[in-house]
Amino acid sequence: METMDNLSSSNSDLKDFMEESARPQFLSVLCILTWVMSALMFISTLWGAFNQPTPEEQFEQIEKIRERSPEMADRMEAAFESQSDSYKIVNTILTLIALGLTSFGVMLMWQLKKNGFYFYLVGELIPYLGFAMGGTKAIGAMGAMTGMSESAMVGIAIGVMALFDGVFIAMYAANFKHMK
Repeated sequence: METMDNLSSSNSDLKDFMEESARPQFLSVLCILTWVMSALMFISTLWGAFNQPTPEEQFEQIEKIRERSPEMADRMEAAFESQSDSYKIVNTILTLIALGLTSFGVMLMWQLKKNGFYFYLVGELIPYLGFAMGGTKAIGAMGAMTGMSESAMVGIAIGVMALFDGVFIAMYAANFKHMK
């Protein structure tokens, strides 16, 4: 009989432990979504860093566009010229650091550690530093290619990015109470 009591007590202790340290399903979904997006961004960043068009290819693209719209071609040419090699390297490094911090923070939040939220927050804010350093030229060039003004395209892109970042930060903050 004493063995049954011990077994029952062990099951009760295990159940208490599991309830105490269980990760909310919502937090699990957020973490998985973040890891998937981080992986896609990592692949995209590396692809962009190693598969840059040569100046000749850029010139050919611009000339093809010039046939349809000289103004759009001029904007694209200015955008290509404004992105120096050092800017591209710095932007790639900033992106990789942001992805690393974000992924590390999510890993810690997966383990229910509060510090993860702060790593995640810093990782989400770093890309805005890139925009402050002049990273809006490429976005503006996309606007020029679509016929939109550069400032409208930059505003929309940063606005959508800030919206998603804000929503995810708020959702992680709502799960902060479950972390230690």
